Amino acid sequence: MIMQIALMVLGFLVLSKSADEALKRLVSLSRHFGITEFAISFIVVGIVSTFPEMSIGLNSALDGFPSLGLGVIFGSNVADLTLVIGMVALMGGGIRLRHPIIEETKWILLAVALPVLLLLDGEITRTDGAILLAAFAIYVYMLLRHGATGDRTKIKVNVHLAKEIATTLLCVAAIILSGMVISDSAEQISVGAGVPLFFIGTIIAIGTCMPELIFAVNAATHHHGDLSVGDILGNVLADCMGALGLIALVQPIKPAYPQLAILSGSLAVLSMLLLLVVFRVNGQVGKKEGLALVLLYVIFLAVQTFAEGIVTASPAA
Repeated sequence: MIMQIALMVLGFLVLSKSADEALKRLVSLSRHFGITEFAISFIVVGIVSTFPEMSIGLNSALDGFPSLGLGVIFGSNVADLTLVIGMVALMGGGIRLRHPIIEETKWILLAVALPVLLLLDGEITRTDGAILLAAFAIYVYMLLRHGATGDRTKIKVNVHLAKEIATTLLCVAAIILSGMVISDSAEQISVGAGVPLFFIGTIIAIGTCMPELIFAVNAATHHHGDLSVGDILGNVLADCMGALGLIALVQPIKPAYPQLAILSGSLAVLSMLLLLVVFRVNGQVGKKEGLALVLLYVIFLAVQTFAEGIVTASPAA
């Protein structure tokens, strides 16, 4: 057990560093080609930020344990929408968004809710996975077609293309390898501790949120609210549709305790709804709202732990 925990910690260190480097390289490449700032953050940074969750989820699905990936994704969504945004608001002095971007965020609510609705029958099938991937592709296409809500501010920079691409590929390889190590270690810990893989995945999710947290805090402190929120929401959307869709295609997801998964997914939907209300009413997430979001995440962990205890202790389970 100690060895597995040590391997998981090592995997997270490699994962976090590799994801951070991949983010930097891809942002440089995107700016080199003149992609808009919001599109850079939402599509490029957001999708790359989901590499850790996707790597862990796909490796666990290939090993026949897709519930771990579901736990990581739902858990990371709640963490992103509460803990990460809350900490960014506290550390960056608040997050302010322009009205067109606020209008764009309403579609994220549907993205967060879709996998929960598909899970109501107790399983996310391969057909469900195809639906999630199709919805993700349509959203990305529409975002690019409409020029990222009309924000056409472009920052072009010169980079050494071959070096940047090679470094990015090396980072992606390191992310995949560390994801395999974390997945294998989590399975061993789950068996040794006698707790559901979904619950282990929820805890692992905190670590997978580090790349977007680091990027978002840096963006917020430099007064780039679009970048910070675009990064986080892009990660949430890529998780809900892209990563989860791929995992379901590899191996249909049928958690042993679907009640826990539905609860976690519903809390993510609630968190997104609260964010929408705050942005529409105040136009920003200030320090007070940020503190409230961090506390909400603590409540989420308490509720999830309590529910896990009841469900797994039930004779029916």
